[in-house]
Amino acid sequence: MHYCLEVPEIFQRILDFVLVVLWEEGNLYGGYHQTAFSNAILGALARTCRLFLEPTLDALWRNQLTLGPLIRTLPEDAIEEVVQTTLYKDSMCDTTYHLKLKRPLGASDWTRFDYYAGRIRSLGHYLVEFADQDQSTWSLFSEGYCRRPVTRELLTSLSVYRRISTMLPRLRRLRWTVHDVSYTDYLPMFLGPNLTTLSIAVFQNNFGAKERASEEQYDRLVHVIANLDILCPSLTTFEMWTLQKPHIIDAALYFAFNCKNLEGFCVHLEREPPYSEDLLFHLATLESLRSAYLAFNEDTAAMDMSFLSPLHYPFPSLDSLYMTTPTLSSCTELIRAMHTCRLRIVSFEFFEHSDTLELYNLLLTLHDRCSHNTLQSLFIEDNCSPVGEFWLSPHTHYLTIDILHPLLMFPHMRALWIAMPLVGRLNDDDLAHIANTWPLLIDLQLLNHYRWYERPQITWAGVAYLTWNCPQLIELALAVDTAIDNVVKVCREPQFRPNRSLRFLDMLDSPLGDLEVAFRSIHAFAPLVLAVHGKERVDRSDEEEDASQGPLMDDPYAHYEALGTMLRRQASIDAGEMDPEQLPTWAETEMEEMNPWGSWSAPSAGGGYEPQAKKFVTDFAL
Repeated sequence: MHYCLEVPEIFQRILDFVLVVLWEEGNLYGGYHQTAFSNAILGALARTCRLFLEPTLDALWRNQLTLGPLIRTLPEDAIEEVVQTTLYKDSMCDTTYHLKLKRPLGASDWTRFDYYAGRIRSLGHYLVEFADQDQSTWSLFSEGYCRRPVTRELLTSLSVYRRISTMLPRLRRLRWTVHDVSYTDYLPMFLGPNLTTLSIAVFQNNFGAKERASEEQYDRLVHVIANLDILCPSLTTFEMWTLQKPHIIDAALYFAFNCKNLEGFCVHLEREPPYSEDLLFHLATLESLRSAYLAFNEDTAAMDMSFLSPLHYPFPSLDSLYMTTPTLSSCTELIRAMHTCRLRIVSFEFFEHSDTLELYNLLLTLHDRCSHNTLQSLFIEDNCSPVGEFWLSPHTHYLTIDILHPLLMFPHMRALWIAMPLVGRLNDDDLAHIANTWPLLIDLQLLNHYRWYERPQITWAGVAYLTWNCPQLIELALAVDTAIDNVVKVCREPQFRPNRSLRFLDMLDSPLGDLEVAFRSIHAFAPLVLAVHGKERVDRSDEEEDASQGPLMDDPYAHYEALGTMLRRQASIDAGEMDPEQLPTWAETEMEEMNPWGSWSAPSAGGGYEPQAKKFVTDFAL
């Protein structure tokens, strides 16, 4: 063994790389968006050498999704594995496994349990989680929890036989999700002096949970939150990404006022009641605050952030900003009041329609006040009620590359969402400019949740160039003129390489073109796309109506479902997982269940009629 491996710092750096479970190239369901809660390489490395054992076990046990693996370290004669198939309603898992105790536990039974319990630093977390997934990771637990759930009865037994106050003495991060709601009473067992981050993602209506929390459990949760400064003296980050009842919110706000070294405070609120002016001013004065969720209403947003004027540098250390406010202009005022900032993740959610001038002012203010080397993710979402196309003015609601120009000065952008009712006016050259400026993009969604509102000027060649120069791109939302078959213009470039990361494509209200052309184009530049979505157009011309060739050209949902089926089938064929001559049963089932076009027939080669969906899938996908 090389002497450098005996240096703890060097070996730890190696473990950091091994810990990141990279997906296999060509894996249809692998990618940046995947989640992992096991690592076979770390297990093998721990068994290789005694010198590797302790640091490798620390890395392997550092993040645990549930207590299941730890409970299995109890003596075999003390636990029993129970197999059930209906533990959770509407579960993704056909079979679930959970443990129960067969006998009382003595002091000697906890030896191996304690050996591993001291290595766990995070509970409710996947093995690897990326920082820009903070807003969504808490909701991705159904499959992992359903396969290895921890029941209330088991936790009750452990609390009886456990002789120390904390279950995991060195726990630093705890995420309490919807699947943990049934044993909320035992939350204090996981709170200790070393805990620094607590994230509660329990829905107030417990949607998706097997058991619903009673009012008494909610009341006890309030007492726990109100006493966090005593139970967890080292706690610096508190998060509640889901909406909660008012008395729970009040307890969380009380903690924010009393935590001396608050680093993160993200408590999701509805518009009423918002954060008080005193709380907003208090958060703005904290030099340690790095992540914050700020909620404004009409009154606080109308003050133009004047209450922050006594502070020279409000939010001096802020890294992640999540903001809910009535108007987009108040977001601009907050960024302007911060003078200079080093924001990395920014999310704005507002409830009154805005035009492109307000959007441009916001982006220009970010350009002037935020460091160009730090901003990576920007989410701008209009949550007002949908509007008709008549509301959009052609002079004030165009999304062009000139509006996005201030953002092009941030070279490290990873994710960009602009979910606003605007009229899309981007073309292939604009996409090329975006691709050349942001090669690290993983998520680009323009006007998602809405429409493009006019015939797009983007073609398949522009999308191919974007995906080629952004090889990590996973999700893309924009409108494409599908009638122009020009993808070969890019795919024939000598240096061209297809994007093997793109999994989800939202084509908004793109005109429905030839299904074969769409399939061939997408497969040429992104052969591993899993799903394609789209909406119905509201400005179809008479020519398009006359050119309609059956339900696949009339129903966008049927059109894109058939397109997604063809792409998934071709990806399976390319990977050698399917016989090209065999139509899989899942594809036939999907087509039979699609209505109204599932029973529509088209003339077949033999003179009879066959279902149009099956004709498209079998003829064009092969």
